[in-house]
Amino acid sequence: MKKNIIITSAIIIVILITLVILGNNQNNKQISKEIRLNISKNEYKACIVKAWEVYNSTWENNCLVKGLGENCSLPMVNVNSIEKTFKDNKDNCLEIYKLELNAIK
Repeated sequence: MKKNIIITSAIIIVILITLVILGNNQNNKQISKEIRLNISKNEYKACIVKAWEVYNSTWENNCLVKGLGENCSLPMVNVNSIEKTFKDNKDNCLEIYKLELNAIK
């Protein structure tokens, strides 16, 4: 999935550069805007995936450190910390996405 997002983003960037080289008429500007919106959406999705991966790996690492095995039930103090970090990471993804959208408009 991550590889597909990177490849898609790379293709979109190449298209964007091509459009810029071809000229700046109104049609190209609209296409350029749409491409930038798609890039931002892909980056947002990739950010959320990364936040989820961090969440899962942090959970599993806590389980292993405590000697509880995979997919364990952690004490609430650990759960709360992991959940807060996950929420903060997702919130950061959204804030970055909003900033990018504002820059495109």
